Amino acid sequence: MNIKLLTIILILAVFLAPLKMQAETAAQLAVTISSFTGGGTGSLSATKSNDTVYVTGTLNNVTTRLKLDIDAGVTVMWQAEISTDSGFTGYALIYSTGSGTFNVATGGYVMSTKNGVYAVSSFSTHIIVNGTGKVEATGDATIAINAYGRKIEIKDDAQVIAISGIAIMAGYETIVTVSGGTVSSITGFAILAVGEKSIITVCGTGKVQVTGNESTAIATPGKVVVSGGEVNATDGNAIFVNNENSTVTVSGTGRVQATGTGSAITTSGNVELSGGEVNAAKGYAIFTDGVNSTVTVSGVIKMAK
Repeated sequence: MNIKLLTIILILAVFLAPLKMQAETAAQLAVTISSFTGGGTGSLSATKSNDTVYVTGTLNNVTTRLKLDIDAGVTVMWQAEISTDSGFTGYALIYSTGSGTFNVATGGYVMSTKNGVYAVSSFSTHIIVNGTGKVEATGDATIAINAYGRKIEIKDDAQVIAISGIAIMAGYETIVTVSGGTVSSITGFAILAVGEKSIITVCGTGKVQVTGNESTAIATPGKVVVSGGEVNATDGNAIFVNNENSTVTVSGTGRVQATGTGSAITTSGNVELSGGEVNAAKGYAIFTDGVNSTVTVSGVIKMAK
């Protein structure tokens, strides 16, 4: 992975917050989306039904971003396919502002193929990927979903994938919930949060995983809750938390595991275990380095190494 390029991306993600502007209604968004070509091949079709805009079609080799200002109470139901071209200019294929919802649903596929270009970037918009929806970044040192200020939800059989970079980047007080589907990266991070008030929850059948060397499934200064599903690292760390005031909670049927040389849980904060499994093949199951770190165990858990 190009570390220099990834560093530039993270700096931009933290500091490039847009100015507040007037959001678009469902009717206005339908016109914006239907008329967008972005220099690509194909077309998009958007139809309005009450406060929901349904988007279908295929638009490939796009060279400029699609900008959406989604008004409160409005949902863009993305069931179309869109992808970048090698000549794409800008840092995000779909850039969303406004306090509405952008939902990549069954049939929806958003793919960035260029190095350093995000597939979806959002400021204050609620992001959902559900059904069999898919968001993917295949370039080097890039991000599939970059979102700040609200919620990211991954459900059902959805996929959020980064090949070399970050699958989900969450800023400030963003809440990330993976209740189904898979969030994965080969090299880099599956989920990287930068805000101390961020909350990452893995539950239900959700999976968060990395497979590359020295990669991390979840890295955050905030809170992590694993009450179901799995957090896996093949040859890196499963959960890394760098804040003494944070807590990692594992309960229910949640599973955290490092199957290679890394550790399952590494934290400067606290760990609470009331069920589930924490496993490490060669590293530590739980490693704490905070001066006041505590590990609290109640109920029945399975732990190895």
